[in-house]
Amino acid sequence: MSILQKKEGFQGQKSYIMPSSTLNKAMSHPLCKSLYITDIGYYPNAQFHTRERKNGCNQFVLIYCVKGEGWYKINEEKRALKENQLAILPPNIAHKYGADKTNPWSIYWVHFAGENADSIVRHLRSEDSFSPISIAIDEHRDIVFNKIFLSLEIADNMDNMLDAYLSFPYYLTSFRPILFKENNLLNEHNPIEKSISFMKTKLNTMVALKELAENVSLSVSHYSTLFQQKTHNSPINYFLFLKMQHACQYLENTELSVKQIAVEIGYDDPFHFSRTFKNIIGISPKGFRNR
Repeated sequence: MSILQKKEGFQGQKSYIMPSSTLNKAMSHPLCKSLYITDIGYYPNAQFHTRERKNGCNQFVLIYCVKGEGWYKINEEKRALKENQLAILPPNIAHKYGADKTNPWSIYWVHFAGENADSIVRHLRSEDSFSPISIAIDEHRDIVFNKIFLSLEIADNMDNMLDAYLSFPYYLTSFRPILFKENNLLNEHNPIEKSISFMKTKLNTMVALKELAENVSLSVSHYSTLFQQKTHNSPINYFLFLKMQHACQYLENTELSVKQIAVEIGYDDPFHFSRTFKNIIGISPKGFRNR
């Protein structure tokens, strides 16, 4: 099939606009209709690039700046978009955007819609919905984008279209900050990462809130507030959750009795352990093991 290109003269650019016949398939497909792409592209060193839509468009517009800088305007309010920042423009609202004149941006961009699009966008961005989102570099993110793009190029093949659309939620959520990094690489400047690492060394005992706060050199109130903001959970509830996850591993992988497992994770009273386990996991330890 032919690919509809936007002839804007950026060397190395690529873009793809879903033909209406293929888009109609996506909008009605049970695996695609919740979140689907209508346009997608990459503009490197996009000097003089600008776009204005006085009535907005029917989709969300994602602009991910990987180099240089630019700007965007919504409701006559102009904001800068710099390297390693993301903007998501809402549908049906007038907007305008463009590259900086002296340091033009390189951007990945996607137009998307669907039944779950609004919920996912609200999950990604802050309360000030029009602010740019600063993000960490992730080389795998670019690999996923290219996979999506290449799959859509041959979107008349339903399997490839599904591959593209089912990869897109992962691409979007890659812009969310990761609380705890892979390979246990501890960021000593992040007290919440440090605290979670400390919790994991204490799963065989009980830890008081004061001890958790002291470990990261914060007051109890400041520590509790910061932990709640980052994890949407209290420190003690999070610690108990980790302990119950540890108990699940004992129940699945050992023949230790419930009483023995309670002792292993710091509970003198097996009935207290069982009640806590059921409150957090939703089933008793014995029920979990039998299941």
